[in-house]
Order: sequence, then structure tokens, then C-alpha cells
Amino acid sequence: MPDAAQDARLIAEAVEIARQADAVLLVIGENETVCREAWGETHLGDRDTLDLPGRQNVLVKAVVETRVPTVALLINGRPLSINYVAEHVNAIFEGWYLGQEGGVAFADTLFGEVNPGGKLPITFPRSVGQVPAHYDYKPSPRGATFGRTIRHFSPSDMG
Repeated sequence: MPDAAQDARLIAEAVEIARQADAVLLVIGENETVCREAWGETHLGDRDTLDLPGRQNVLVKAVVETRVPTVALLINGRPLSINYVAEHVNAIFEGWYLGQEGGVAFADTLFGEVNPGGKLPITFPRSVGQVPAHYDYKPSPRGATFGRTIRHFSPSDMG
């Protein structure tokens, strides 16, 4: 479980570093431990929210308040609701889960070596309320889900 006091110290440290910079590259998002298929009791599935995990929004707000130009690199395996980020940072790079050469590709784009013209193949919802909770079956001990479902979302919530 994250430690709020430690997170506050780390955010304060990030703010101090940001204040000394000409620009900030803020890497935010999630990883495969919070966006994945549920296949075991110790390998749970997706979260029931599209918000940035932990205190990342607090970090973004604190860095933005320094007024140092800020670029966000979003690392994720699904769309996230990043409303504050979209309204307050100078640019957002969508990284998805960058592979082995992802850092090089990102740097080439950031420094203008390439100018990708790709378009997002999906819509980013503003909140989880814009996403239908669609399940074709009820979880069961005999089914493929073995009674598991979305993290923090119990089968009884599904009706």
C-alpha cells in the first residue's frame, strides 16, 4: 500500500527539481499490474476506474503549478481519464506500453527527428461513466473467470 507521507516527500522533491529546470518531462500512467487479464487469485484484472493510479494527479498539479513548461508522457495499456493533465500540460505524448526501442522513438519525436502523423485509434473517455460496463456472463466458479472480475468490483455489483 502506498505511503502518503513518502509520496508527499517525493512529490515535493519532484517540484524542487522542476523549479530548477527549463522544461519538465513527466512520465505518468499505469503498468501491466493494473491493466491486464484476470487469470489467477494473485493475478487480478483491470481496475474499475480510468483515473491515474495513486497520487499521480497530485504530482501533475504540483509540477504544473511551478509554471515550468511541462510535457507528459503517458504510459498505459488502455485509455485513461486525464482531464487535468489535458487541460494543464503543454503537450501529451501517448506511449502505450513502449517496447525496447520506445525510449529512442520517444526521444526522436520529442526532439523533432521524426514527426509521426498517426491518429489515436480509440476515444479517450473523460470519466469511467462514459464507458459501458458490459459483461456477457455472470462470473462463476466454473467459468473462465473463476469468480474473479474487475479489481475493486465485486460480482454482487454486477447484479
